[in-house]
Amino acid sequence: MDFGTFTAHGHTYPLDFVSYEETYQKHPDPAVRRAAFRQFSATLARYQHTFATAYLGQVTREKAAATLRGYDSVIDFLLADQEVPRPLFDRQIDVLMNRLAPVMRRYVRHVAQVRGLDHLEYTDLQIDIDPDFAPQYTR
Repeated sequence: MDFGTFTAHGHTYPLDFVSYEETYQKHPDPAVRRAAFRQFSATLARYQHTFATAYLGQVTREKAAATLRGYDSVIDFLLADQEVPRPLFDRQIDVLMNRLAPVMRRYVRHVAQVRGLDHLEYTDLQIDIDPDFAPQYTR
């Protein structure tokens, strides 16, 4: 995919999948981060029907396999190979939604406050609370 370039503060930046995920998605400047996201999303949108068709094909295959093998649901079918019981899976989802989600929402609001953002966008979810904190590790 050719993601082209995007402009922020009058400067043009090259964009590709890796640079978006590794650099621009976490860029400290909201204008750069948000312009990169708009360009990245616009490029992906051109392929949305391709992605949707591939996804529908995968879901259809999984549903057919689950039905043919006698599973109650596709989730049960997918968990079987991993030897994960359904109650454990359901409990994990419940913990994420009921206990982790409220903490993460508070954290994101705190990051916005610390970083001086007047509003949050989807693009702001990956930024670091302190962009200058980069501990060095030795082997």
